[in-house]
Amino acid sequence: MNIAIIGAGATGLLFAAYLSHAGYSIVILDTDEAKINSITDNDIKVLSPARDEILRASPYETLLPAHLEKSNKFKNCKYYIFCVKSFSTKNAAESICKFVNPDSIVATLQNGAGNIETLSAFFKLDNIAAGTTTEGATLLEPGIVIHGGKGSTFIGLAASSATHIPRLNPLIAAFEKAGFKTSYTDNPRKMIWEKLAVNASINPITSILKTNNGAIIENNYLKNLIKIITAEVCLAANNDSIKLNPDEMYNKVLEVAENTKANKSSMLQDILAGKKTEIENISGFVAKAAENAGLPAKANLALFLLVKALESR
Repeated sequence: MNIAIIGAGATGLLFAAYLSHAGYSIVILDTDEAKINSITDNDIKVLSPARDEILRASPYETLLPAHLEKSNKFKNCKYYIFCVKSFSTKNAAESICKFVNPDSIVATLQNGAGNIETLSAFFKLDNIAAGTTTEGATLLEPGIVIHGGKGSTFIGLAASSATHIPRLNPLIAAFEKAGFKTSYTDNPRKMIWEKLAVNASINPITSILKTNNGAIIENNYLKNLIKIITAEVCLAANNDSIKLNPDEMYNKVLEVAENTKANKSSMLQDILAGKKTEIENISGFVAKAAENAGLPAKANLALFLLVKALESR
């Protein structure tokens, strides 16, 4: 079974490596030529937080968008998994849509909100799957990723239908075989809001303080801040007809921080590398959704502004 990974960042390479190691035929697409050349010439290495090698993955096919026309394997993938930054979703979807088989599934495992809506401009909603993952991944350098902590992956169809559920079974089985704890969800939008609460709490705080995820569970002041953040996210989600419990989400954030305590959040990795972050699709999304509903979200707005200030330095 051919599976395409769109985006060779930390999460994309983590899934590509484990899936390839499990025997699946993987195609990796990225716009960064230097990155593609590096993972073409070398195996993908997955390391533990202590930098011990967990696995080394090969073979796989690597592609730049300009070469899509020549790749029969890419055109015949059963699943296309988006792992690019949320602000790159539109460009990535636009570049691949004409090469995707009409019967294939396009799936997003991205951070933030709004990716389903972006993908639906290029693909039929019946062919879009959405999910979340709390696997911890840090890109050490092109082709080398640190697996900072095991997590859980949930995925479901954006237009949920019992008759369509079997279309995701092979992908779920592939994730399980590769070692990712994976479950089907009939409400992926709820899972995205839950992941949004986790990201809105962990990512901006660790980026501002420049610390690993574990710092959150060691500081009572940060725990109090997380209570405020998660309460705001839950209010915005409830207004979107997604019922979230603030206490449950607070505990979920602490659980994820504990399980990935050695991991650097993707947002921190971007700040350290001087790159644009996904803050608009995380804290910014929460603040905007709350503002439109006349709800308070001052903590998320403040974190959004602080991270934007870091980006502009």
